[in-house]
Amino acid sequence: FFLIRKFQRRVQGRSKRTERKNVKFYLIRHAESEMNTKAAHLITGRSNTTPLTTKGMQQAHMLGRRLRRNQLHFDAVYSSTAVRASTTAEIVCQHIDILPDQIQKVDALLELSQGAFTLAERTPTYETFKEELEQEQMFFRPPGVSPDDQQNGESQHDVEVRMMGFLNHLLDDLSTAIKQSSSSKDEPFCVGIFTHGVAIKTVIRSVLECGPSSAMKLELTNTSITELEYFTDFGALGGWNVIRVNDASHLETSI
Repeated sequence: FFLIRKFQRRVQGRSKRTERKNVKFYLIRHAESEMNTKAAHLITGRSNTTPLTTKGMQQAHMLGRRLRRNQLHFDAVYSSTAVRASTTAEIVCQHIDILPDQIQKVDALLELSQGAFTLAERTPTYETFKEELEQEQMFFRPPGVSPDDQQNGESQHDVEVRMMGFLNHLLDDLSTAIKQSSSSKDEPFCVGIFTHGVAIKTVIRSVLECGPSSAMKLELTNTSITELEYFTDFGALGGWNVIRVNDASHLETSI
């Protein structure tokens, strides 16, 4: 099943390359939120209303200043509808002259829903479902619905399908818009996407075509940059490529 999906994705992806344009995607994990400070012992899930901590706001400003120093400007910006992601996007974008109403907020970029696991004690809950977790890995779906937004539990695979679906649809839409515009810009179109840790990990797993347990072996720091680029070359180097992962060098100065 896994190999069949991989082959089908390759064939479908190659067939679309002639219709697409080169686009860079900057996937940015949100800054530290209040719920992050509880993640050591609680399963936090989406927690869509949790705000940034003071440290998180400082992290977002540090990233914004870094982007300004590097003269990196986004041609389009998207954010998950979670408060911690949209607030991060707004703080960062004010440093690169992008207004809040230019940030498009979409549910497709939300974090994995932990269903009834949301806000449960981490260790005893995972111990109870240890056998299922080991057997199903990225396909394990937490039972029930989350108490905060009444969403059904999602597997990592569900999130991967959701995220890659959004990115591929966006790539098609942007490619069409670029073709129809009169822009003479030579550099790839740049898109900033403010989202969440597990969401970004599933994208990396999908692009690298790694094994089902690989996503959880990645470490992503708050406000880190994961850069992807879509190349239209038809050869082996074409399609989705990972340029960098978990770049948080702007945080090396203590805050």
